[in-house]
Amino acid sequence: MKTARAVQPNLGRQAKFKKKLDSFLKSFRNRILNEILLYLSDAGGLTEDASLTFRPDDPLDRARLRNIKERINRLVLRDPDRFRRNVDEFIARNMGNWMRTADRETRQIAEWYVKNLAADVSTAQKASLKAAGIPDSVFAYEMRQTRKHFFITPQAINELPGMVADTTNLISNITTSELANIRGAFMDAYEGHGTYSQIVEALGRSSSFTAQRAQRVAIDQTLKLNQQIQQANCKGLGVTRGIWIHVPGKYTSRESHIEMNGKEFDLSKGMYDKEVGRNVMPGELYFCRCQFRAVLPD
Repeated sequence: MKTARAVQPNLGRQAKFKKKLDSFLKSFRNRILNEILLYLSDAGGLTEDASLTFRPDDPLDRARLRNIKERINRLVLRDPDRFRRNVDEFIARNMGNWMRTADRETRQIAEWYVKNLAADVSTAQKASLKAAGIPDSVFAYEMRQTRKHFFITPQAINELPGMVADTTNLISNITTSELANIRGAFMDAYEGHGTYSQIVEALGRSSSFTAQRAQRVAIDQTLKLNQQIQQANCKGLGVTRGIWIHVPGKYTSRESHIEMNGKEFDLSKGMYDKEVGRNVMPGELYFCRCQFRAVLPD
C-alpha cells in the first residue's frame, strides 16, 4: 500500500492571519471607543464632519483627550445614571452601522486567508502526491490550474465559499464580543461610580482576552481548513482512503484520537470517535491537530 506524506499546516500563513486579525480588532476597538469618547465630549452628539481618530503624537489631540477624560469623570461621579443612559443609547444607535462596516472588513480578511491557504495547501499536497507516485497525467486533468498561480481541483474550489463564510462568522463573533466588552467597561464605571482610568483598565483586561481568542481562531482555522482542502483535493483526484495520523496537542490529546492513529478510513465518512459519538475527520474537532496520509489507489 502506497501512501503520501501528510501535509503540515502552513505556520507562516497562520501567523499572517493572526497579524491581520490583531490589526483589524485593534482598529475596530479604537474606532468605537473614539466615537464614544467624542460623543461624551461634544455633549449633544457628533456632527457629520467630526474627526473620529485621535493622533497621540498631536498636542491638540492629547489636549482634547485630557478634556474628554475630565468630562467623563465628572459625568460618572456627578450623575452616573445619565452617564449610563447616554452611553447605552449612543451604542444602540450606532451598533448596526459599526457591525455592517466590520462585516465587510471581516469578509475581506476571510477571503484573503482562505484563498492563500488553499494555494499553500494545494501546492504542498500536489508535491506530496506526486512524490508518492501519482503520475503527471492525473494532475494535468484533475488538478489543473483552476486558480491563477496555483493548482487545485474543482472539488476543492467548490468548498472555498463555505470556508470563507465559516471564517467570516468566527471573526464576526469576536467583534460582537468586543463591542460588548467596550459597553461593559463603561457600564462598570457607572455601577461602581468609577473614573476614566477604571474604564481604560477594564478595556485593557478585555483586550488581552480578545487577542488570545484571535490567536485560538487563527490556529484552529488553519488546522481545520488545511485538512478540509486536502480532503476535497483527494476527492477530485479519486483518492478515497486515508491513514489517520494522531498529532499530540501542546498540553493534552484526545484518547480516542490516540486509538485512531495508524488506522485506515474512508475520506468521505471519517472515523468513529467514541468521545463525541459520531464520525469525525482529522482537524474537525476544536483544536484537533490530527492529519491524514492519502492512500494511493492500486
